[in-house]
Amino acid sequence: MRHFPPSNRRAAHTLVELVVALPAFAILCVAAASALKVTLQSRALDQSSFQRQYDSAATLQVLTEYLAQAQAFALTSPGTVEFDLPPLDATDTPARAKLAWSGTSRVPNNTLFLTLNGQEAEYLTGQVTNFNLAYQTETLNILPPQQDLSLLARHDTASLRTPQSFSISTTQWCATSFVPTLAVGTANWQLTGIRFRAKRGTGSGNLIIRICATDAAGLPSLPILAEETLASTDLPQVYEWRQVCFSSITELAPAARLAVVWGASSGSGVIAHIEYQTGSTDDTPNLEFVQSANGGGSWGARNNLADIRLFVYGNYNNYTGNRQILRGVRVTAQIQQTTGSIMYERSVTLHSPPEIP
Repeated sequence: MRHFPPSNRRAAHTLVELVVALPAFAILCVAAASALKVTLQSRALDQSSFQRQYDSAATLQVLTEYLAQAQAFALTSPGTVEFDLPPLDATDTPARAKLAWSGTSRVPNNTLFLTLNGQEAEYLTGQVTNFNLAYQTETLNILPPQQDLSLLARHDTASLRTPQSFSISTTQWCATSFVPTLAVGTANWQLTGIRFRAKRGTGSGNLIIRICATDAAGLPSLPILAEETLASTDLPQVYEWRQVCFSSITELAPAARLAVVWGASSGSGVIAHIEYQTGSTDDTPNLEFVQSANGGGSWGARNNLADIRLFVYGNYNNYTGNRQILRGVRVTAQIQQTTGSIMYERSVTLHSPPEIP
């Protein structure tokens, strides 16, 4: 009989051993599958959360870029703001943007919308649980702009009306009251000078020219805002235009009616003559002619059919003092995520700081 050497191979598992091992292997497979599923779900959640965070950050970036170009702001409600943007097309017409948050604090699924020029609202992001715009303002003392000399009132229709001569003495005075013609929106104005026609009288003394306030009847009254003097010897022998300048009559209300008064402070006889005109109609209703027989102590009624030939010059502006300027906006937005909420904050410096109305 032939004998074989003993084998080094391990004997195979018996059927009993396999039957016992199969349940254990199944348990291990189930555990491994569960672990893999949890890992994949966690990764999906992380990717989703990252994507939402990225989208929210991008949304806030777009929002802040719009705000940085804003030229005017109007807060219409706690969660809505409207502002102007530079033209978005070739029409050179400013665009109107409206940013609206639909919710209230701590309420999920609220959305943030942006509307341009009244078109359909564009969805920016959802699940915004808090939204706030904090305005960063600055108070500036803006100086009034320098205006060119303007003609504020006038009467000079020599060819249509009858010329007259008023004789000035220490008792006989004349005046004209006027309301200036100003641009719409004028805040205040100043009187810088007048032109009128005058000539020398037969007497001697000084001609005075006053700028006065008027009373409720539109007659010359106190206070005297300015006064200048011309010697009778400096006046021409025939009527000529004379000019008088003023520097202290400023910050006048737009509807203020003033009076220009011609009189004599000293001397004797007729010191000067002032040219005026009469007619059958009132062609300059904002100017009114009046006379005094007691050196300006009292005045007669206004005569709307007579007017002194007169030009009134000055400046006007829309300066109202301190102005509030919007320098920047701090944007705060809280957005709900799967793993919790994220707070975004951005400070925006406006390229062209608008004035706050």
